Amino acid sequence: MPSARFHLLPRRVAAIALLALLGACTGEPVGWTADQQQICSPPPPFREVAPADAYQQAVARDECIHNWSYRLARSEDDAEAVVGAVIGACRTSIDRSATMVAAGDPEAERFYLAEFERASRERALFRVVQARAGRCSLEPRAIEAGALATPPNQANEAG
Repeated sequence: MPSARFHLLPRRVAAIALLALLGACTGEPVGWTADQQQICSPPPPFREVAPADAYQQAVARDECIHNWSYRLARSEDDAEAVVGAVIGACRTSIDRSATMVAAGDPEAERFYLAEFERASRERALFRVVQARAGRCSLEPRAIEAGALATPPNQANEAG
């Protein structure tokens, strides 16, 4: 009789171990601190040089959305209103992306502009919700030559 009981024990241990391993594969953080660290993405530094090609422009557009979403997420407005503000702040980058990809074709430019704005809205909504859920901030900023990088629009206002 005791052998039957011990015979089932390894199966239970194996099942528990399997569940533990599967749980570890989800990548889910443990606890609030781990959750906050996992949900927030490090904000990109502000660019000083204009993108030279469509790929760099796409990266710059995403960085703009990331930075402005984190900055504006603290607003008490609903997420859709914040997304509209983020799109407004990144309008130049969205327009420049469409222009670079269309390469002078006005019809293609209208198509890409609509697609990039749709994708940018989705990305901004994700970043706003991410920032609110994780209480994400824009710090730490990339340090350039011993000083924090300042966005051009803030540098002009300071002077």
